Order: sequence, then C-alpha cells, then structure tokens
Amino acid sequence: MRISSLGGIIALGLATLEDLKMPAMKEIFINIASDTFKKRREGSLLGRIDSGQILSKACLLLRIWDSIYPTTPLKNNLINILGKDANLFSSAPITKRQRSTRVAVTSVKDKAASFCLIANYNRPSQSAADDFEREDEDSKEIKVWEAGLATAAAPFYFRPYEKSETKKDYVDGALHANFPVRYALEEMNKIWAGTSGARPLDILLTVGTGIQEKKIEIPSVLRIGGFDKICMSFHKILIVKANG
Repeated sequence: MRISSLGGIIALGLATLEDLKMPAMKEIFINIASDTFKKRREGSLLGRIDSGQILSKACLLLRIWDSIYPTTPLKNNLINILGKDANLFSSAPITKRQRSTRVAVTSVKDKAASFCLIANYNRPSQSAADDFEREDEDSKEIKVWEAGLATAAAPFYFRPYEKSETKKDYVDGALHANFPVRYALEEMNKIWAGTSGARPLDILLTVGTGIQEKKIEIPSVLRIGGFDKICMSFHKILIVKANG
C-alpha cells in the first residue's frame, strides 16, 4: 500500500502505470515540476522587473489572482502521463498494477474544512467514512490525474481543484497531514481489519523536500494582528514534518 501527500504524484504513477520503475518516475516527476514552475502568473518580463514580486503579492491579496502559478501546465502533464480517462477506482477495466497495489493520497475538501483520502481500493466497512472519497456512479469517480491535482493543490501556489461532476473542491492534504505516516498505519489496520495476527509493514518511505535555509519574508501588509506569526508557525511545521 502506498499513501502520500507530498509524494502523491509519484505514488499515483508507480501504483497505476504498468512496468513503471522508480528511476523513470523520478525523471517524469522532475520534468513535470520543471514545466509546472517555469512561469508565474505575472510572466517572465514582469518577473524580472518586479524582483520583489510585489505585483503577485498584491494580486493575491486583492484576490485578482487565486494562485502564484497557473494550474494548466501541471494538469496537462498529469493527463499526458496518467491518462485522461483512467479512473482511480471504478468498475471499469483496470491494470494489473492497480489490482495488486493499493494507493491513497491525502487531500482536504469542502473549502479546506474536511480531511479526506482518495484511494483506488475499498475498505471492508464504509460506515460513517466521510474521510474516504467514494462515488456511487462511475461517471463521477475521480480520475487518476484528478487525484494528482487534488493532492498537489497547495494554497497560494495553485488554485483549489474543483471536480465539475460533484462540485467538490480539494486542496493539498499537507494542510492536515503533511507527514501522513499515521494515516498509512491506520489504513493498513482498516483494510485488513479482523485478520489474525498483525500485518507486517514491508517498508515505510517518506519523500522529503530537503532543508529550507532561505529566510521567509512576510509582506508588511500581512503583518496584522499576529497573522505573520501564524504564517511563520505554519511554515515551520511544514518543514519539520516534511523532513521527518
């Protein structure tokens, strides 16, 4: 079983694509990241002129823009790699890899109010499982690429992903579980609930983001009523959790 937030796209690729190995997925992920973060909304020319990114901060503050980066490059890359019509879970034909490997990615839904898991498997019991995304109709099921967008929609960087068929919106699961080991262990117990003996854990891997040494600058306009302290605290929590 794979469960991830930060490495959600990597996990989805490894779990759903036939014969894909880690070195190839690493190269794919680097290419996706390079293309995704190549251009900010203000464009390269304004970016060079406005080195302090005052324009982008002002546009975010005034809600002219809802994210620093456009989502289209990430979306197009995910569709190209993971397929446009492949459901993460449904009665439709699935690959051998999907049948043998369970994968779940973390997200936060309903205007960032509720934590949820988006998975390619069912739990033995679905009673009172509001944290587990499952649709009754195949046409409303989450596609693999949609799961990638849902778990990668980091606030400020990308706009929330809204699924048109269900009108649900999703943002990065890191808001609730940037280091989702606890949920991986809980899912393991829920999936194999009632079996005799403890299920062995083959491997537990966390994909970190390196060590962030750059000093975080909070715009003066946001230093109101302690909001800058909240931002700094949130950033430190993300860094600590991401690096285990």
